[in-house]
This record gives sequence, C-alpha cells and structure tokens, in this order.
Amino acid sequence: MAIHRGWQAHPNLWAFVMVLAVGARTAPGREGFAGLPLCQLQPGMVCRGDVLVPEVLSGLALRSIRLDDTKFLVAVAEEASRRAQGLMCLGSLGDLNGMLFMFPDEGSSDFWMKDTLIPLDIAFFDSRAVSWTDFEMERCKVPECPSYRPSRLY
Repeated sequence: MAIHRGWQAHPNLWAFVMVLAVGARTAPGREGFAGLPLCQLQPGMVCRGDVLVPEVLSGLALRSIRLDDTKFLVAVAEEASRRAQGLMCLGSLGDLNGMLFMFPDEGSSDFWMKDTLIPLDIAFFDSRAVSWTDFEMERCKVPECPSYRPSRLY
C-alpha cells in the first residue's frame, strides 16, 4: 500500500502513521430534519465546509489522501499532545476516515486502543510514503489493553 504520488510529504518529517476507522465512509450532500445540514443535528459535531467533523478534531488540518485506489479524508495530528490523544473517546468520526499521525523524528512508539470506542486499522509508512506494516485493532474493553508496535522504526 502506498500513498498516491499527489501526496506531498512534509519536508521535516521522518515518517508517519495513519489510523483509519474500520468501515468509515463519507456521505456528502446529507440533509437533516427540515433541510438543516445533518451536522447541526448531531451533538459534538461541527461542519467544516461540507464536511462533518468531531468538534474535538475541528482545529486540526484535514487532508485528502489516496492509498492505492481508495481516497481517504483524515485529520492530521502533528503535535505530540494531539498524537497522544489520537481518536480516544470518539464514538464517531463523522465524514472523516481516520487520522494521520506525523512525527518529526524516526521512531517506534506503541499504539493502543485504551478508551477508543471504534475499531481501527493502523498502517506505518516510511519517509517515502511507502507502507510496510499494518494492524487491525479492536476496541479494548479490559483494563490491560494490548499495544501495537511496528517491527522496525518508522
């Protein structure tokens, strides 16, 4: 799996990790009750243009990326505090398909599903935007959640 050549990697970043919600979809052109946009009817969601986004992610940059032949809309987490929070406590991603974690240095951090309410897939990429490992991660419902670590630095 490789990111489409149209993706412009950040010049100061070594690598990145993309986390996608399992079964995430986009439904443009939705209308809710009495012709109001659906996002006005859902607590905790806001509209960014015509995109429904969880309010806690509304300050993040959004990127449209392509993996193989599939297009994804993701929130971009570049700051350490935002990467630490990830997608915890979100019951829905709205129109987003996931989150792109961008790191300033090469590394190999663990990822886990503590307080994550939706199943996720995670893919690790090198600095050339080539994926070399991925995991399917389920919700963790026990105090000791398993962690997911790539086999090499990303």
